[in-house]
Amino acid sequence: MVDFAIPAVLNIGEFGTVTVEMTAHVRARPAPGWLACRVFTKHVSGGYHEEDMEIWDSQGTLVAQGRQLAMLL
Repeated sequence: MVDFAIPAVLNIGEFGTVTVEMTAHVRARPAPGWLACRVFTKHVSGGYHEEDMEIWDSQGTLVAQGRQLAMLL
């Protein structure tokens, strides 16, 4: 689930990316209920960007993280 979101760079008009490297960390078993997800990037440079994904459960526990390096198309 840490790789399901649309690319964070869509906000700046970039529509396509290709994952170069992906790391996922499962940190906890989620509590019953809804999950909250946050996807963001801090750096877009040289045709690449990094993208971070956080997944939080209904109790406010961070249950998974994902980080990827992606190439802009």
